[in-house]
Amino acid sequence: MQRKPLILLMAALFWGLGLRPAAAQLRVDVGLYRVGSDLEVRLRPTEDFQEILSAVVFTLRWERTSDAYLSPVLQKNAPSIYIPIAQAGRVESTGSYNYQSYAGFGFDLLAATGEPWRAGQEYTVARIPVLGRGGFALVNDSWTAERENNGDFYVELNGRDHTGIIYKGLDDAALSSGSASVMPNPNLGQFTFQVEVDSESDITVELFNALGQVVYTDSRNGFEGTYRRDMDVRGMGAGAYQLRVTRNGLAETHKIIVQ
Repeated sequence: MQRKPLILLMAALFWGLGLRPAAAQLRVDVGLYRVGSDLEVRLRPTEDFQEILSAVVFTLRWERTSDAYLSPVLQKNAPSIYIPIAQAGRVESTGSYNYQSYAGFGFDLLAATGEPWRAGQEYTVARIPVLGRGGFALVNDSWTAERENNGDFYVELNGRDHTGIIYKGLDDAALSSGSASVMPNPNLGQFTFQVEVDSESDITVELFNALGQVVYTDSRNGFEGTYRRDMDVRGMGAGAYQLRVTRNGLAETHKIIVQ
């Protein structure tokens, strides 16, 4: 599956139908949740949207040593109409991980299916039953980024790229020790975040402002110990900031309120 030809095809189709491009600042974020023995993939738009969710791609990763495997996608109600999602190819194994990519393509207006999106709300677009025991993560990593795998999280609205961030990449069973802490939160633009890393890990820390722009990023290979950073964003404006911490390809995101 190649994205550029898809974008061109969708763009031509939507212009032919007279649909306008989605607002440039609109993005769609994604989260992974454990609900009983199932995984839920939820999309969260940053603005209201009621036109066409034309494509979505995401990839789940889990340990090869686990006995867990994934059943076919379950979808109900509106999402089954406006974005049918299915496994994209077979499970791929590389290194110590298994990977399963998913893709969906839509042609129906969200408004016509009775589920127009509202800014900041979560919409479950896929429910995936898990058999066996294991922790799963929704990831962008070195494997998903390879051109032939094409598995990075990706969203098209009206045929154009509006990909946001992975705001919750780990299900409850996959959480690693050492979550990030932010103090104080909420704050007036000055705060400290700290991450405890118990074993050597490749770590990336990113801070996004309320517009989704990266205002701080740092990467460390083989890091172990306490990662601490004092931040001053008083000149960048108020709003909901996002702190994303990625350890060995597993991402978790924390909301920071700047008043």
